[in-house]
Amino acid sequence: PCTTQTPLNNSPLSVDGLSNVNVTISITCPEYSTTSLSKVEVTLTYNTPQQTVKYSTLSNGSGTQTTDITDGLAGWWKFNGNANTSVGTANGTPVNVTSAVGQGGLPDTAYSFNGTSSYISFGNLPIFNSQNLTMSAWVRPTTLSGTQTILAKELSYKYRLPGSAANAVLYGAAGAGWTYTASYAAPAITTSSWSHVVMVIDGATSTIYGYVNGVQVGTGAITAATAYSSASLTAGSYTTPPAEVFNGRIDDLRFYSRALSPDEVATLYSGGAK
Repeated sequence: PCTTQTPLNNSPLSVDGLSNVNVTISITCPEYSTTSLSKVEVTLTYNTPQQTVKYSTLSNGSGTQTTDITDGLAGWWKFNGNANTSVGTANGTPVNVTSAVGQGGLPDTAYSFNGTSSYISFGNLPIFNSQNLTMSAWVRPTTLSGTQTILAKELSYKYRLPGSAANAVLYGAAGAGWTYTASYAAPAITTSSWSHVVMVIDGATSTIYGYVNGVQVGTGAITAATAYSSASLTAGSYTTPPAEVFNGRIDDLRFYSRALSPDEVATLYSGGAK
């Protein structure tokens, strides 16, 4: 069975051509897995200023390596103790959120939203205005009642739980009203476990896709946006002051300025939250 441990923690290594090389290996037990499955994460740091390489493996004895997908990644908020992005400059400003246990079972690796006044604002950056985009997050709602926003740029696009269905996507083009809304039933998001939710917008084909736990669960035709609002990209609320606030925990939130493929979405799911 899986046992959380850190067999190597900042251990020095000798590598030709590199300096200050250290490796950390940690083993955790993903909440969504069975007790026979382990998540093994390796972090390698080297040189000054410090460079970092990280990868993770889900293993049941044989294991399959999964690597982070960074092509087109415009914002990556791991929520590991703060709301800073791991790529780019869009650090978040958290309001009325609390640090919480994340999808990997570790403390201070997610944020909890209270359903009334919590949100995180990432600002209005040009990179968030794209006809092709992917929004990805691990979520564990406390309740499924009421409309709850995961990530939104008001009058541009939203990804939310509508309360009237297990899962949903809501998309709109600025100035044109909401042009696509869809709900779907399975696999259902629940309050008892973490779910990986992804919305992909492919402007080239005017198509929107919804994924839950690596599985495509909805698709439809849309009108691609040609203009964008000046609203900030916001997690847990569709606007500020907060409205349609998420009630529960969000972990490993990502925004890609391109449409990820089904295989890439499956890879994000199998790798778990970082």
